[in-house]
Amino acid sequence: MVALGNGHDALASRLTLADLVETSIDAQYYIWHDDTSGLLLLDALHRAAQRGVRVRLLLDDNGIPGLDPLLATLNAQENFQVRLFNPSTVRSPKYLGYAIDFFRMNRRMHNKSMIADGSAAIIGGRNIGDEYF
Repeated sequence: MVALGNGHDALASRLTLADLVETSIDAQYYIWHDDTSGLLLLDALHRAAQRGVRVRLLLDDNGIPGLDPLLATLNAQENFQVRLFNPSTVRSPKYLGYAIDFFRMNRRMHNKSMIADGSAAIIGGRNIGDEYF
């Protein structure tokens, strides 16, 4: 076990894991931003899927503003599955979903992990985005 104490190491470790994985990546995150870090990691996961790695990504629907089109494109790729936790029935504006069904929409998934080949994992409190790295 190794603590990833700084942002640079935390992002580099995730990117390296995506580059070295051979069979599968299972990742789940509460927030994934559409910024440099978020797009770098999505690209690394996409490249892994193109190599034949099974990529499964579970994201909280509340934490992915602006990513719907890109995630739909990735989900259509072979070996890449994107699932949304507790998705809003109203895609835009999402806050309208809270007005319609607050108690359901207020249930969120705060998990943050990335597991490669069922044998190496990065877990902890970092979401995906520049502000976390």
